[in-house]
Amino acid sequence: MRRRARPLLGTLVEIGVQSSMDDNAFNALVQSAFARIEHIQRLMSFHDPLSELNQINQLQPGQTRAVSDDIAQVLVCALHIERLSGGLFNPGVAPQLVRWGYIPQPAPGIPPCTALADMIDIHQQQVTKKSPGWIDLGGIAKGYAVDQALLVLRDAFARQSTSSGAVVNAGGDLAVYGLPGFPVLIRDPAEPGKPIGSLELTDQALATSACYYSQRQEAGLTLSALVEPMTLRAINTVQSASVIAPTCMLADALTKVVMASGHTQHPWMQALGAETLLLPEPPKDERPVS
Repeated sequence: MRRRARPLLGTLVEIGVQSSMDDNAFNALVQSAFARIEHIQRLMSFHDPLSELNQINQLQPGQTRAVSDDIAQVLVCALHIERLSGGLFNPGVAPQLVRWGYIPQPAPGIPPCTALADMIDIHQQQVTKKSPGWIDLGGIAKGYAVDQALLVLRDAFARQSTSSGAVVNAGGDLAVYGLPGFPVLIRDPAEPGKPIGSLELTDQALATSACYYSQRQEAGLTLSALVEPMTLRAINTVQSASVIAPTCMLADALTKVVMASGHTQHPWMQALGAETLLLPEPPKDERPVS
């Protein structure tokens, strides 16, 4: 398998391709996949004041703007997961992450929104701001970018007569196509430099969320880049949540649901084709029942 990597999406993105195409075709294809990721990063960056996401954040209540198909797809999925999870997934917690210094301050005085559905409404490719607030898509956009890069590769493979496969890996959020039984190691959340187990993926996506890299102490509090939407407290746990799903966008968002709830027992996830794993697993008599 031939591989290329670039720093994107706040991590190192690696693309691997198994194909008989020549080097020129391989390099051009991988460049196209990276370009797709770069485009999505520009659209959905909270850090870039000129991004399409920040143009949405700058809307006043009652204002509407047209958005790209990429932003529309991600927002529709985010709203869907928020509703299914009863608010355990909520990109509207961005102001809390601003206060803790995990994302930059775009403007003063905006409170966290209690629900994304209370902040925005989307119809086709029109977004209407319903109440003040900011959206941070960091909990779902990386997965979408992985999916879209893999789609670029799959479309190219469909035009070839030989079988091909690929994997797109953005810091552990990854999607696999055409590589049956592709092995993936899962980090030990207590010792992130060591594996605790492994999984095999076949035309599936995987995402993992944990606190081990973002935790820090401040004013006697332990903060992390994961927020429990109901209490607006930092999620601090020695566990990690991994989700296997048909798309990396779904897997990415659903890991936040598992981390916020502390368990994997969400019956509606089965309808989404998702399998969940919380490591290390709690004792059976301590596992919550939903």
